[in-house]
Amino acid sequence: MSDSVRILGFDPGTRIAGYGIIDAAAGGELSVVSYGAIHLQPAGRKLPISRRLRKLYEALDEIVREHRPGALALEKIFHGRSFESVMKVGEARGIGLLVGSLHELEIEEYAATRVKKAVTGNGQASKSQVQAMMTRLLDFDEPPYPQDVTDALAIAFCYAQSLRSINLSNT
Repeated sequence: MSDSVRILGFDPGTRIAGYGIIDAAAGGELSVVSYGAIHLQPAGRKLPISRRLRKLYEALDEIVREHRPGALALEKIFHGRSFESVMKVGEARGIGLLVGSLHELEIEEYAATRVKKAVTGNGQASKSQVQAMMTRLLDFDEPPYPQDVTDALAIAFCYAQSLRSINLSNT
């Protein structure tokens, strides 16, 4: 796909982190390259946060090396969660920002309401509405699982939509 941007959408977490990689063409066409979940907490075992963050770093670094995105898009921290949850998500976000910076990716951060609005047209949409729209917009037979993956794809989609808005305003 010429004149396209490869976008890594990242939904940070310390148990499961989601990623989604899409190519966005200047004309607005989207192509899904890869997506998945990075499982950081093995079933039945509790790893220390330092080990999970290292595992996250290694997995994200490998994803970036393999797929060579030009941009990283991630969600800003939502303040409504408990302090401990915000702290852990912040640590995982830091890993994403570090990997993006080390690979010299363009980095954009979006509020959850902006991502939801880009995907559904409603900044207050539910997770199930976002999942249904992402399934439709990216032409999947069934919704990506787990929800972290859908969220990562939605964040990448939001970045792609912002590029499309820029391209439309320049014409």
